[in-house]
Amino acid sequence: MAREKYITKDGFSVEVAEAFTYNDNGLSCLVIQSNEDRDIHLSEVKTCDDFTQGGPELVFEFRGWIYSMLQTDNQHVYLAHTGKTLRYGPHANPQPVLSVNADITKLCASAHGVWIVGLRGYVAHFDGTTLSEYPIPNGAHVYLVSEAPDGSVYACGDGGGLYRLSSGQWNRIDLSTDADIFRIIAQAADRVWMVGSNGLCALLDGAELRVFSPPDDRNYRAIAEYKGRMFVGAGHLGLDVIDGENVVSFKENVYSYYLYSNNYYLVSTGFNQICRFDGSQWLGTEFR
Repeated sequence: MAREKYITKDGFSVEVAEAFTYNDNGLSCLVIQSNEDRDIHLSEVKTCDDFTQGGPELVFEFRGWIYSMLQTDNQHVYLAHTGKTLRYGPHANPQPVLSVNADITKLCASAHGVWIVGLRGYVAHFDGTTLSEYPIPNGAHVYLVSEAPDGSVYACGDGGGLYRLSSGQWNRIDLSTDADIFRIIAQAADRVWMVGSNGLCALLDGAELRVFSPPDDRNYRAIAEYKGRMFVGAGHLGLDVIDGENVVSFKENVYSYYLYSNNYYLVSTGFNQICRFDGSQWLGTEFR
């Protein structure tokens, strides 16, 4: 799945990646700037208390790629940088804690630590002390791991790949789709939401795969539940929402390559934009 970037006038690309609510009303986000011709890469963690009160504040800077960011319940962050290194700590000073034997592509939430996803089917769990590795069979490509509140763990990948972790082994679940599954939300052992290529938007409910009908030309990159509704990110085509048996457009002029939600806000990011929705009003800013 290609990363989407905004190109500035001086030739640098800007990508706003993962974002999380921070200090009640604020946001913390990962911003990546690159100039491929000059081989310059700069990654930053920024916070913004209120979009109407000045620009975002730089709190951590790393000269190189930060591939993924995950904020924990205590508002510390995990960062994956330079391919194989994991950092952890306060936003302004996350320190290296370990290196893994794979290039990390995504950090995923866990009740106790962090799930680490890497290239060639690498999946591991770090609980703050011990690293436990759970490789996907045959090195199949994986995009995300989702841990349900009941402790069930699923992973998703290319070609309709949906896997459940059982006794330390991944078991593939047969689905009636060969679409690439980019994101999932595991709500329970028998209930998993999924979105992906070719407009895939579906719910695995027990043994039944319930598929929702999308608008044309959709590739869904993100999914988040907010105030009882399921929102799906259509990238540069905007933000959609599930309505009955269909997926319909909710807001066209936001980028939604990444989504995050809690009880108060839905946060949508992509290219050079970060936006926050409180159920009635949108606030946002752009990085240039």
